[in-house]
Amino acid sequence: MLAFARHCASFVRYYGIVASLREVGPLIREVLFRTEERAERADAFDGRRGTDTSGMVMPWELKDQSNAPIDGNPYASLTSGRIRELLVAAESGASETVLVDLGSGKGRVLLVAQEFPFKRIVGVEWSGELHAIAQTNVAIAAVSGQVPDARFELLQMDAAAYAFPTEPLVVFLFNPFGAATMAHVVANLELTLAAYPRRVIVIYANPLHGDFFAQSAAFRTIAATRADALFESVAR
Repeated sequence: MLAFARHCASFVRYYGIVASLREVGPLIREVLFRTEERAERADAFDGRRGTDTSGMVMPWELKDQSNAPIDGNPYASLTSGRIRELLVAAESGASETVLVDLGSGKGRVLLVAQEFPFKRIVGVEWSGELHAIAQTNVAIAAVSGQVPDARFELLQMDAAAYAFPTEPLVVFLFNPFGAATMAHVVANLELTLAAYPRRVIVIYANPLHGDFFAQSAAFRTIAATRADALFESVAR
């Protein structure tokens, strides 16, 4: 309980009281109360591969804060099984489709995505520390023969500034940021869909800001629960 109180205090110091109550409160419940279970199951994934994709990393624990987005959320990993379920539910089987994981962190989603026939697998992460860990994880998997690293593209940058590829897309989000960045991401998707109509599927785990997609004329809701949401582009 003491550790939980410390985390709450750190959230308030980092985000401010209003943002902590409005946006980070649900995240605290999602991340802190399930971290132990996730970490226990995640260790098996990393143990088999020799990678490091598990654990939780708070934004204030990262050393380089110079380019940190104002609404970046903690890093935590979904279980590999849950990632597979979401990719299957999104019918992510087309070989001409590019997967883009925004807020890719240590690269767990990227490593699981290589099990599917994506044309390319792109990870976008602002943190240099997490980006470097993801690069190492992909390299370890490639050396061990688990993945062909030629399909991977890892970018260290702000998701709000990312220009989406013009191919069909699956965009993966595990609640990586708040409303400010999400507004930019959805606007960028709307622009690219207007210029290049195509199928874009958005997989949004812990969809605290799913309203941005639900209210966009460019997307329709396929499925939505408190845990996950799937959205699909209207123009195809």
